[in-house]
Amino acid sequence: MRKFVVLGATGKTGRLVTRELARGKHRVTAVVRSRENCLTECLKEDVVLVDQVEGTVLGMESEGEVEGLVKDCDAVLICLGHTLTMAGVFGAPRRLVRDTVKRVAKALGSSGARGKKKKIILMNSNGVRNKLLVENYPWHERMLLGLLYFALPPHADNVEASE
Repeated sequence: MRKFVVLGATGKTGRLVTRELARGKHRVTAVVRSRENCLTECLKEDVVLVDQVEGTVLGMESEGEVEGLVKDCDAVLICLGHTLTMAGVFGAPRRLVRDTVKRVAKALGSSGARGKKKKIILMNSNGVRNKLLVENYPWHERMLLGLLYFALPPHADNVEASE
């Protein structure tokens, strides 16, 4: 049985990922901002395989807390995103996804989390190009994505998180 940590487990993508992992009989640590957004109703009989941790990686006070969260897992699935409200798009934290990816990567690379290889799976990268693929985008698409990068902080966050 594998163990996964899902960040943003009560969002649209996070709920589906958590449910499918539990259905596959994997252990899941679901990190949720609030237990009020409970996962119990969507998990049904598989709820016993899911531990809910209230909080956020950026809200954890020490690196040791993040290391403890990811220490025994096989992979961390990051299903975070900005809510489509004025506060979600333009409020803090402006680099939610990027900063979370950095903090998780640091924790996975620390001495407290060493051992077997672990993966970070980033589930939210709308509008982000894969720079490893040599694709030629038309100038108008490049211009639009450039404008979005500067106009919408969540888009810039997704781009920077993928790098």
